[in-house]
Amino acid sequence: MTLFHKANATRRNFLHFAMASVVSAATVNAQRDDLPLRIRLIKEFRGGWLLAVSPDSRKLCLYFAKNPIDKFTLRGGKWTYEGGPSKDGKDALEVIEIGSWRALCSVRLRQYGVLASFFADSEMVYVKTDPLANASQTQHVVIDLTTQRVSESLQSSKLGEPSRTYYALSEGVLLATESVYRPPTPIRKEALLRVSLPDYKETGRVPFPLMEIAGERLGGSLTTSADRKYVVQTVIYDRNKDLGVPEGLNETVVFRRTEDLGVIWSRRIEPAADWRPERITITPDGNRGAVAVSDTVSPADLRQSYIGIYAGKDGREISKVPMDGRDGIALSPDGKVLAVGKIVPAGRGESSLIAELYELASGNRLAVVEHDRWNGGRDLIHSTGFDNDGLQFTPDGRYLITSINGLVKVWSLDPHLAAD
Repeated sequence: MTLFHKANATRRNFLHFAMASVVSAATVNAQRDDLPLRIRLIKEFRGGWLLAVSPDSRKLCLYFAKNPIDKFTLRGGKWTYEGGPSKDGKDALEVIEIGSWRALCSVRLRQYGVLASFFADSEMVYVKTDPLANASQTQHVVIDLTTQRVSESLQSSKLGEPSRTYYALSEGVLLATESVYRPPTPIRKEALLRVSLPDYKETGRVPFPLMEIAGERLGGSLTTSADRKYVVQTVIYDRNKDLGVPEGLNETVVFRRTEDLGVIWSRRIEPAADWRPERITITPDGNRGAVAVSDTVSPADLRQSYIGIYAGKDGREISKVPMDGRDGIALSPDGKVLAVGKIVPAGRGESSLIAELYELASGNRLAVVEHDRWNGGRDLIHSTGFDNDGLQFTPDGRYLITSINGLVKVWSLDPHLAAD
């Protein structure tokens, strides 16, 4: 490893605009004069993808790969892949300063950088790698941007043993999920923890799910507010009847404090039906949260979907937007604008990945930008829309960041969408 300096929306409005969004490439324009929010592309990064935006809105954490892993094949009961860390050392994780676009640091990792988060002061960043090159260990890295110091921890990731994924909180404190995979049962999220550096010592623990039914939860995801005071998580249960999972078991959304992992509120998704939370997002101050929900895992089988907007204080439903958010969602810092990723036909056999911005109070579409275009339908890279963290507003509301594997775009917003 080497370091280099370097308000309630109406259903009719949203259905109208959702249908209108299936547009040809000729109508996708970042600066439509008839739309009230002006967006301008100010920077583009090729060969990389977005891992994190800093709480102070001044930095981006990107990972650049010469040979991205973009082809998977099932052979003899095992998955094989094409691509991987380059042998010439050209792969690097970089922290980029917004505005000047200079690299504040560049770090060569042992494996692919797949997850990162800045600490609350924005002067340190945590990074996790994917152990494709060495299946027995996962690399955890903490970079101090002030001193350029890099701290590394290698942790076991053997099959059947608990593994952890970390998220930066305040200086020296991490949030962690602890999971275990014992074939043939699915990966199970066991616990949510607070951990202290530099030795990754556990200082607090709560069960990841709020209820235990035959032990058959499957997993879930989480994201933290930019101020690192709140975390919103989803709990997903396996519906395989052969595993004894009761019918009608629903997924749950949980809102917690990070300081003690205490539950502020929780709610079940569609109590009368088996629907899944697909994407989650939260405003920088934790005042609003959004969850994209659908009635199926398979895009071909989708019948119904919506994006629920909830109050961070008590979980009250603010609005239910009848749109498919599986390709990415983001809430503006002021909680008034919803960004939704979509894959749409672009004519001549091409497809386009776009981001549309809607005003929640009126349902009006404010802007639409095209992130990428390609031949055919859903290829592997674009199959899940924007990356997990690939559709984000900066906490100050000045920029929208869009990202998929191999392409990052930074868009300026006029007016800004900052919280009051």
